[in-house]
Amino acid sequence: MSKRYNLDHFSLGDELRSLVSEEPSGHAARIKTLFLDYELETFRNNLHAGTLGPVHLTPRYVQERVFATACDPENVRMLIDGFPRDAQRWTPFVEFAEPYWMPSRKSLLIVLGVEEEVARERFVRRGRPGDVFHRRFREHTEMITETVEAMEKDGLTTCRLGKESENLQAVVESLAQLLE
Repeated sequence: MSKRYNLDHFSLGDELRSLVSEEPSGHAARIKTLFLDYELETFRNNLHAGTLGPVHLTPRYVQERVFATACDPENVRMLIDGFPRDAQRWTPFVEFAEPYWMPSRKSLLIVLGVEEEVARERFVRRGRPGDVFHRRFREHTEMITETVEAMEKDGLTTCRLGKESENLQAVVESLAQLLE
């Protein structure tokens, strides 16, 4: 989707792993300088434990990534993968982003549903332990409704795609009307 619709693909998990690595790359290298050592250690501990990123730090990282210095907020076209993972992270992000952006109908939330087995295969293929997957998938299942409701309450346009869609390609094609 990111290539087809000219969207910058931002995978929060990949970038946070880069952020806490010895040699961060890309956006994480730029953003790392904005965090203190103890904040980076907090990210590192959460990542190693397989838990959600810190509620007081993750939204700040996302804001720095989405609204980089000198960007034109009106022209940000980004596919954000993995954020927010719960409603608690949405509100601080909106607060951090307020100088640049406010939620509106122009912002599109795409909720992709996937069968548990497909998600597990993708997770394990990334070299992560399967036992962590079950906890993470359960957390996602429990939190997604509240997260989406918080975002919709703030005015985001929502498009739900998922496992019940008979022809996922046709559904993805229908996004063209919203993204182009």
